[in-house]
Amino acid sequence: MKRKLRWRWLLGAYRSFPALVRRKAEIAALVSLLLAGLFLLNPIIRLLVMGPSWALGFRSLVVVAALGTGMVFLVRGKLEAHVNILGVLTLLECLALFFEPLTRSFFTLCLFAMIAFAILAIRTYQRVLTGLAFPGLVLAKGLVELARVSSGDSTAGLLYQTIFTLLVFAAAIPLVQFLLALMGREIRHKEALQGANQALHKEVVTDQLTGTWNRRHFDQLVRKITGDAQRTGQPLALGILDLDRFKQVNDQWGHKAGDEALALVVKDILGILRQGDTLVRWGGDEFVVLCPGVGHGDTSALGDKILGAVRTDAKLAGWNLGVSIGVAVWRPGEPLVDLLARADRLLYQAKESGRDRVCFEDGSPDGSCSGWGAS
Repeated sequence: MKRKLRWRWLLGAYRSFPALVRRKAEIAALVSLLLAGLFLLNPIIRLLVMGPSWALGFRSLVVVAALGTGMVFLVRGKLEAHVNILGVLTLLECLALFFEPLTRSFFTLCLFAMIAFAILAIRTYQRVLTGLAFPGLVLAKGLVELARVSSGDSTAGLLYQTIFTLLVFAAAIPLVQFLLALMGREIRHKEALQGANQALHKEVVTDQLTGTWNRRHFDQLVRKITGDAQRTGQPLALGILDLDRFKQVNDQWGHKAGDEALALVVKDILGILRQGDTLVRWGGDEFVVLCPGVGHGDTSALGDKILGAVRTDAKLAGWNLGVSIGVAVWRPGEPLVDLLARADRLLYQAKESGRDRVCFEDGSPDGSCSGWGAS
């Protein structure tokens, strides 16, 4: 169960990152696997051809340790540290190959590194290193190879190979830059569309005045919350809140004061609700609160907190504004309409008992309820 929850947490953390960061994390994982293959294949071939050596073994251990550390940082969400490790490791490998006559291997690794780290670059210094370090190494290596083969130490074929490799690398640079710009523009476009869709969705499902969820979104919320309660066996309390003497506020101080009163009530209630509790504007001056994990023994404390939050607001007290609450506890498998009906009956009892009070079920088999109001 813990392992399953851990993977769910990792998946949730991964999805919480922006699209550009997620794409870079995916590319980073792929680059790590490819680099691991490149770095480890080289010593394996040398081991088979030239035999074992302490230097080769030490180099292989360093590569494995660095790649493993980088993967740990990637799993923990530290993409920048992961990219830095990959960049340093690849740069060191290129420097090691610089002094060897393996021209093709060196150019291949530099070209791959330039493409990969240009995509992965997060900070400005990483982009600078990508744009200068690897092309600079290639230029220096090309000049060294040209000087060596032109001095008569090698054949004309090697000279041709070196010049051709330099030309291929030079031709690849603008192509790589074009592809990177195209990919970056596409990702930014998708992020902009995603942000616009999220803003539109938020506007549709939230109440513009108070910022709470609206009734249109209530059905989707309650299906998820009751589904979680059914699956985990945890209790679930639903409260219906109605403001007392709200009409008098509108009549005496105007609708602007009424809107301010609604916003203050929401702010006070949200201030005492726990993370995971949900507040919905049901309509007018009526709200619904969903509290997972709250059973019959806790409904009185829930109502008392809400009453206390509203009563201690000096502005609301000046308007003589209170709140009446009916709190019911969901019965597993119970239709939502029945739960709302029970909470509404309790709210009606609170109103009939003098307002500014909470009425809640006491969990007895006969369904009786208890409640209290202002002292």
